[in-house]
Amino acid sequence: MGNNETTGKFALIGAGPAGLSGARNLSRLGIPFDGFDLNARVGGLWDIDGPRSTMYRSAHLISSKRMTEYSEFPMDDDVADYPHHSDVFRYFNDYAERFDLNRHYQFNTEVLSAVPAGHGLWDVTLTRDGKQQTRRYRGLIIANGTLSEPNIPQFKGQFSGRLMHSAEYKSPDIFRGQRVLIVGAGNSGCDIAVDAVHHAAAVDMSVRRGYHFVPKYVFGRPADAFGGAMKLPGWLKQRVDTVFLKMFTGDPVRFGFPEPDHKLYESHPIVNSMVLYHLGHGDLQVQADIDRFDGHTVHFKD
Repeated sequence: MGNNETTGKFALIGAGPAGLSGARNLSRLGIPFDGFDLNARVGGLWDIDGPRSTMYRSAHLISSKRMTEYSEFPMDDDVADYPHHSDVFRYFNDYAERFDLNRHYQFNTEVLSAVPAGHGLWDVTLTRDGKQQTRRYRGLIIANGTLSEPNIPQFKGQFSGRLMHSAEYKSPDIFRGQRVLIVGAGNSGCDIAVDAVHHAAAVDMSVRRGYHFVPKYVFGRPADAFGGAMKLPGWLKQRVDTVFLKMFTGDPVRFGFPEPDHKLYESHPIVNSMVLYHLGHGDLQVQADIDRFDGHTVHFKD
């Protein structure tokens, strides 16, 4: 392992949307840098074939394309309001091609460590094709993503069935004919629940807390674009949007969810009104938090 002096450059870790934003701005300003990504191409988790992608086959953007795109590179008009993950992945690759960002990256390269070397410098240790080296950089920009490592909770007891994290989920075929319990009602959990109801024998969701549900469309327009057009003080917008949400989606408590312990926008809302649709049709049931496992039996805290 040698030390390759590149003190005049920055190291940029990651080639997903945040990494590409960093690469574009560094390139635009003429700041030299080396980019690194474990994958063979740009796109981050939006590349479903990437080594640490948590993408699943039915995934779409939960924000609309006009509120997500880079302002200097709009998505094509023929792309759906809420694009499929394959369209988003293609968009990021087109962006990298348009602004010649690929040449700055060393792909199939894993960053093993980044250690301060004093005077604002960093020693970055990399591995590629089984070869390891350490390089020194004038600064470090980390855009490796927050969702690449699954966070698996611990439960009392032992579960005898299949236990998987949403990061492993790719296709609803695994649910065919099964009784399925989804733990958590975040955006991924709700997406997977909607997938599961079309294949599983029964679907339940275990939740610890209440959520605010946001529809994807309001008055025929993407909800985030509609909300963004309303220029109101934050406290007033919070109140107005809360009233609007109950008009469009109803009260989630009526469908079995606990009362939210936070106000709208104080935590990430759930952009999936189809969960409420399936609850209303009896395709899905809400259960309390898990107390313990006992073989194939789950005991809830209620």
